[in-house]
Amino acid sequence: MATEESSLDMWDKRVSQKIVDKTAKHKTLFSVLALSGNSQPWIILSIVFFIFNIFMTREFNVFQLLVLIVSGLTTTIIKFIVKRKRPSEEMLKKYVARGDHYSFPSGHASRMATSAIIMILAFPEVGWLFGLWAIGVNIARISLKLHYVLDILGGTVVGLLIGTIFYIFSGSILNLLQPLVDWIPNIF
Repeated sequence: MATEESSLDMWDKRVSQKIVDKTAKHKTLFSVLALSGNSQPWIILSIVFFIFNIFMTREFNVFQLLVLIVSGLTTTIIKFIVKRKRPSEEMLKKYVARGDHYSFPSGHASRMATSAIIMILAFPEVGWLFGLWAIGVNIARISLKLHYVLDILGGTVVGLLIGTIFYIFSGSILNLLQPLVDWIPNIF
């Protein structure tokens, strides 16, 4: 069993390094892409979209924020169970929030996959753009030595599962969220 794990780990590191090598000349682009998947901009955008009723209904904005929170909590719990170290300590200090020393599964990949699958299912005519954005963020995270390929794949699977499950039950979830959605504008 240990041999299988170590050969998988070696494969993961080898493939990840090939991606790093092939994308090195685009480091600035990948820095922007990698940071665009951070949780802070997504949370802020969700709140701004909600307050000003932009882009989607208020209910959908609250729903999207809830799904992103569940996705983030899920990946964080798994990270602290698995405790896989990131590929580069140097890049960790530059790009990663304090306290997030673990890489499996990728929270960015999970967040982006969650958003992409919900947008693809809810708004197929534009949702595919979120899918492309997710792919860009995922490649960027590997390129900057913040994650290995399996970290990205693990995060993507977590995000797709959470997004799909929440989308399937979105009608019920939106009904449960309605009192919150009605209450929040009263505090502004």
